[in-house]
Amino acid sequence: MQEQRLHDGGERVDTVHAADTATSALLVPALGDGGIVLAEETIIKELSWEVPTERRCGVRVVERPPEDILREKDDPMVELCENWQQVLISEYLEHECETDSLVVVQTGTGFDTPCRRWLAFNPDVALQLDWTPSPKGLFRWVDAQGRTMVESVWWQDGFPAQRPPQHDEEVGEGWLVILSTLGAAAIRDAFGHLTVCIRVEREAKKQTPMRATIQKTHESADSKPGSEVPEPPSVSSSAES
Repeated sequence: MQEQRLHDGGERVDTVHAADTATSALLVPALGDGGIVLAEETIIKELSWEVPTERRCGVRVVERPPEDILREKDDPMVELCENWQQVLISEYLEHECETDSLVVVQTGTGFDTPCRRWLAFNPDVALQLDWTPSPKGLFRWVDAQGRTMVESVWWQDGFPAQRPPQHDEEVGEGWLVILSTLGAAAIRDAFGHLTVCIRVEREAKKQTPMRATIQKTHESADSKPGSEVPEPPSVSSSAES
């Protein structure tokens, strides 16, 4: 999956481009094996003095949420996912779920992983689908034949806490929850249409932060990945964003 850089043609810039939801991994129609991204949290920074930064978050949800969650909430992922706090990875399978959200977000800075928090598939939903936790991978679930249905991926490029200036250098990290082709089909059969919720923010020093949001809904339970019904994105520039 190719990342979109914060500047054009490899040239360093002093201003960030407008926030654009098109950079979200959730809008990739299909991954190399035909799977889709269920949830994403990504941060990318250019290490120039202005530190232009892009933050992406998004998730596919069963029920369409109020649009103000993406537009106004400081942390929309804790509203759109099941929110766990201070939960260890070792407690993942036993932790009690309170919702049927497809994704859980664990918040607890520096608590259990080298990154700020983690994303994983809701274990209660996985059990409802007769999936089994795998000892391999990260939060991976498999079907009765041992085929991967869903798993999490954590990635890091460089040292995200590196301070500028390191001109023409970018750093980043993020989480993806990825459904395989079979996993995506099982989710469609069980839950029907899903709504894709995405927010992308860009900021740099001495500039007004920019935010773009979009919600897209599949036409039906038989829709294939990438066949969403599009809605106009919301784009805003706000000092509060």
